[in-house]
Amino acid sequence: MSALSTADAEELAITADANPLDRSGDRLLAHLGLLNDALPQFAPGQRLPCVGVLLALPAITQSGVIDCARDVYGCIGPAFFGLRKSVVALVLMALLRIRRPENLKEHPPADLGRALARHRVSTHGNALGFVYVDGHVRVYHGIHDVSKTHIARMRIAMPGVTDYWVNDAHGEPLFVVTGEANTGLCKALPGILGEIRTLIGERRTTVVFGRGGWSPALFARLIADGFDILTYRKGRCPRVPAKRFTGHEAELDGRKVSYLLADYAVEDDDPDRDVPNPHWAHLRRSLAGYRRRVLGARSSLASDTHSAIGRPRPAQPQSDVRFPRTSPRQQDTFAPRAAEDPRTLLCSSQGWIKPERSAQGESALTSVIKTMAYQVEGELVRLLSPHYNRAEHEGRTLIQNALASAADIDVTDAELRITLAPLSSAHRTRALAALCEQLDATKPVFPGTHLRLRYAVAAPR
Repeated sequence: MSALSTADAEELAITADANPLDRSGDRLLAHLGLLNDALPQFAPGQRLPCVGVLLALPAITQSGVIDCARDVYGCIGPAFFGLRKSVVALVLMALLRIRRPENLKEHPPADLGRALARHRVSTHGNALGFVYVDGHVRVYHGIHDVSKTHIARMRIAMPGVTDYWVNDAHGEPLFVVTGEANTGLCKALPGILGEIRTLIGERRTTVVFGRGGWSPALFARLIADGFDILTYRKGRCPRVPAKRFTGHEAELDGRKVSYLLADYAVEDDDPDRDVPNPHWAHLRRSLAGYRRRVLGARSSLASDTHSAIGRPRPAQPQSDVRFPRTSPRQQDTFAPRAAEDPRTLLCSSQGWIKPERSAQGESALTSVIKTMAYQVEGELVRLLSPHYNRAEHEGRTLIQNALASAADIDVTDAELRITLAPLSSAHRTRALAALCEQLDATKPVFPGTHLRLRYAVAAPR
């Protein structure tokens, strides 16, 4: 990990304040346009909540997010909270699961996302032999007219947009793409893989995605474009005979693995085959509802007729049952009249849908920050792995607990000492202490200062 980038060394923040608890001097300089980023200052404290998040600073510095933000946004102008401090604060907020970051409006957040993705590829290119594409529906609460979609966790249809997350072989997010008008995975994949091709160049990559992307025609196109595919088989199909599978062995991440695999050629779909007509469901519901009304009317009539036997005929009929105007003999009119209609319709043909994207400024920036935070957590988990046997299953939980823990701050002229509180068990505390030693060995420096970061874990009481 790099301790201090060249840009940080050349642009150390300045300050007019000596008391970290009174920053009125720096705020005045920023108000007068004389300060672009106030120098971070620290006051000593004991058992300060959530200070453990500073454990992520070496990984944030090494991730390149500060340099990428500087390349995209430049200088945001005179401010007490400059660009560097704002970016670090946003990532720390995401690591602590604090929502609603302020929106940076000068440049599209997608530019920052692409810069971070390029940096990720340049430093972790070996993890892009496999990329995973997964769609997640996000409820939309804005002012635009957005089509409704099924929200699985709420079991209801609501206005929403689909975000397609692209992850590397380690499961770390690379970038996120928001689909237009809830575009299905089949239509979204070519654009997503175009972005991937721009990042990785001409190398061949295996793309893993769900059954929503099942399309033999799409498979043939992706293979021709230099991608291998791994997905679920969609629809009913005969079981693959066991004799078609052969054993394969390989070494992945230092571990020997073996799989039974069967290879099949991709065939184009038959364009002349019959497919379900989407109007059938509506017509079946109409016919079933009509039949229920007819049976209900007959049952009511029979009941009134039975009760009227042996009684004088009343002046007015006792039953107010009204039969549907359509007689049972006309039930055939509910046959599928829309057999010639197209299977799908354009968004623009529906009066209640506007074929436009929702406003992506704030949500896109939030996705970029979440991606960065997840990558920082992943880097800390990898550093923790040699010291914690259950890092593969519990490593991320341990890191999240450490980042949210209380810590002591001690400040000297040259060092910023962070002493974290012990964790819930002795073996987890030992693993955290080993991680602190490993981070100390990189000689990290707090961004924008000359303060060397020192990490330690307090002895259990």
